[in-house]
Amino acid sequence: MKPDLQSAQRKRAVAAWRNLFAALDAALRLLHPFMPFITEELWHQLPQRPEAKSIALDSFPVARTEWKNAQALEEFSLVQEVIVALRNIRAEMRGLDAKKRVPAEFSSSDERVRRTIESSSEGILRLAALL
Repeated sequence: MKPDLQSAQRKRAVAAWRNLFAALDAALRLLHPFMPFITEELWHQLPQRPEAKSIALDSFPVARTEWKNAQALEEFSLVQEVIVALRNIRAEMRGLDAKKRVPAEFSSSDERVRRTIESSSEGILRLAALL
């Protein structure tokens, strides 16, 4: 998502910013009962509807069952595991500059794993500092 915020494609950048604000807004609403003064102040810094007066007067976020996606969670977990493993390997290699991009290859006999990693390769390459 981070690269999308600065995308040359205006629609893509606007969508990324809206998603970011929506996520931050929901997080602030969830935190509000525990940190009311901080969340109120931060909430006022976000773009709000003209009639919005206070985070305390707005509705509490509701879980949406249609957003639950077990397959997406499983795929994300796999990508996360790969990134952690790659970072650990890099950390164990003596003399390798942590910021230097190095080449790497990936293979798997599992077609589903291969597809998941290939579809997320851009983020994996960026987060693990690979070429």
